[in-house]
Amino acid sequence: MTYNYTEEWSREKIFEVADELVGKTLGEIDKSGWLEKKANKGKIGNMIQSDFFGIPANSISGPDFIHHGIELKVTPVLEKSMRDYTSKERLVLSMINYENDYKIPFEESVVNKKAKDMLLIFYLHKENMPVKDFRIIKTTLFELPLDDELQVRQDYEAIIGKIREGKAHEISEKQQVFLGACTKGQGKGKDFVKQPFSPELAKKRAYSYKVGYMSAYVRGLLRLQKTEHINVPKEKSFVEGIKEILDTYNERTASEINNMLSDKQSSNSKKFFI
Repeated sequence: MTYNYTEEWSREKIFEVADELVGKTLGEIDKSGWLEKKANKGKIGNMIQSDFFGIPANSISGPDFIHHGIELKVTPVLEKSMRDYTSKERLVLSMINYENDYKIPFEESVVNKKAKDMLLIFYLHKENMPVKDFRIIKTTLFELPLDDELQVRQDYEAIIGKIREGKAHEISEKQQVFLGACTKGQGKGKDFVKQPFSPELAKKRAYSYKVGYMSAYVRGLLRLQKTEHINVPKEKSFVEGIKEILDTYNERTASEINNMLSDKQSSNSKKFFI
């Protein structure tokens, strides 16, 4: 089904409609031959944007859901094991503007704005499988955890600090922890631009959440779908039932608890689900 996104949609409807993607293969969504195009890095995102949400694909900078200020991001994940996921790539947010960004505090930055207004769509990438058979496994509103905000702020300020010092050419993605400054462009010496406080040209770069950070984020997100289903006996109160279940793990080591949960996860009992 192809929708037709309009300004009449509510913010909630965007995410409700997005949830319908879960379980679909990319081939089921492709109505216009996007997956047959070669050397088009953004083709999967463009396909979902146009063939599912009915939003014409374009290269204009700005939110995809223009009436609600929400940006669509599609990103692949890898399944390392039945209970472990990792991100296949960094999540690129926006190009760094050396001439302007040093004037902008974190609170008003594009990084902070996108911490609240991104629709993330995750699909499972499998080696030796046709792209059309990749399946969407999760959609969510990206919300930067409060515990991570301080580090992201520090990473942003470190990047901006380099620009102010006239050292944009010395910026490296390795210098940040969560929020990276990845290189962008075609390479081969063609991707250099001016910086405001030095005559030396600097590489084009973009703000991005690093692969390690996205891996931790997606693990936390998808782990919620692979958890123990708790059945509280009817004759007990909810608190009593939860306490009884938690007591089974009392005075156990982390390794012992992990083994117990692994055994339960592999059980055929209907008390557990994935």
